Amino acid sequence: MAISPWNGVAIDGYDPVSYFTDEKPRPGSPLYEFVWRDAVWRFANEGNLAAFKAHPDVYAPRFGGFDPNGVARGLLVKGDSHVFAMSDMDKRLYLFSNEDSRRTFISDQDLAAKANSMWQELVVKVVP
Repeated sequence: MAISPWNGVAIDGYDPVSYFTDEKPRPGSPLYEFVWRDAVWRFANEGNLAAFKAHPDVYAPRFGGFDPNGVARGLLVKGDSHVFAMSDMDKRLYLFSNEDSRRTFISDQDLAAKANSMWQELVVKVVP
């Protein structure tokens, strides 16, 4: 999971549910926090917190918030919370390190499958 080494907060403190409901990142609040997979997740309101608690795998960004292009190459490159895409195929949130990476991902239909395959290998290396 791409979390802050200083405070353990995931995706820079942005509310992961807001990408789905507002179609943009909204800052989360320390008033609405939930610990999942050793990371602190923040939410803009109690409703978004409840939605995430019920289905964290739906709302958390794919590949732990790492850039899918890096993952496809076997690298863990932290995604930027403001550079994102919602996949039409799997209705999931993807974070990218920059706009070029985002454009590459959107234009390459096979990149998600490559990243998914490589992610399984990376997770084994990172999580003993």
